[in-house]
Amino acid sequence: MTLGAVLARVKVVPKVGDTEIVLDRAGVAHILVVAGVRGSARDALTQVLAGDLDFMCLCEGLAYETREVQYLEVAPHATCIQCLAR
Repeated sequence: MTLGAVLARVKVVPKVGDTEIVLDRAGVAHILVVAGVRGSARDALTQVLAGDLDFMCLCEGLAYETREVQYLEVAPHATCIQCLAR
């Protein structure tokens, strides 16, 4: 399942500091942290939240991909050593 699909189904608006684990193109699982929540995400859960949330990767290994959260695959656990060390 993609992170975009997960966000489309949430019942509670994510908060700054909440985390999710996603796979990069090489299959390594990184930890993403919600770094910001913009206007409409706070106001209405019926909208797609992916466009209203800002994410950062703990190791910065997903710098570009964090802008494309609707395509990132969710993973069950982190495998990136740098993300786990932080």
